[in-house]
Amino acid sequence: MLGMEILVIIGLILLLLVLWIISVQRKFAVMDGNIQNAMNQIGVQISSRFDALFAVLDLMKGYAADDIQPLMERAAARRSVITARSAPEEVSEQEQVIEETVKSIRLAAERNPLLCADKNYTKCMDAVECYGRMVYTSRLIYNDSVTKLNSALGMFPTNVIAGILGFVTERGLIWDYSVIIKNYVRSAGIRHRGCLQQKYRTHRSVRNAIKKSICQKAGQIG
Repeated sequence: MLGMEILVIIGLILLLLVLWIISVQRKFAVMDGNIQNAMNQIGVQISSRFDALFAVLDLMKGYAADDIQPLMERAAARRSVITARSAPEEVSEQEQVIEETVKSIRLAAERNPLLCADKNYTKCMDAVECYGRMVYTSRLIYNDSVTKLNSALGMFPTNVIAGILGFVTERGLIWDYSVIIKNYVRSAGIRHRGCLQQKYRTHRSVRNAIKKSICQKAGQIG
């Protein structure tokens, strides 16, 4: 009888252990899934932002075809698809391509008052900015998901099981504060380039506040 009781106790312990391992696996699978979903959403929004950019470039052909065609070819050649399993560096590369293209577009528009007055140009550029803000939000979600996973992986004894199951720490997206501040100021209605430059020079408190807010939301250290 005593031997049977011991076997029952051992069986219950093993059952509880298996159930615990399953719960840990599901917990980390959900966290990993959240990271992939956030990255996939970033990819969709970056793709939409590229589409809006190419709509602007196509519109600009009627105003400065010689300058725009090389710009379109460079942007198309450097464009790539961001998937759920893409690395943070790939996102940064695509955003750099977009920001460089946007800068070139704005410089060309400043030389062409007729283009600036075109309502379709304004509409398309507003779409580019709108998708940019969506990417910003998705970046926050991605980094928050990465922080949660990495924090869970640092806790014993779940980290042991997670390691056995193949879960590893993930890297968060690095913030380019200069780009974020530009989008922030533009969203406030300051569109003239000279005004933007003056805003950056004189409003360090604004930059610091934005950086602090981003770090807090993304779980990073500023």
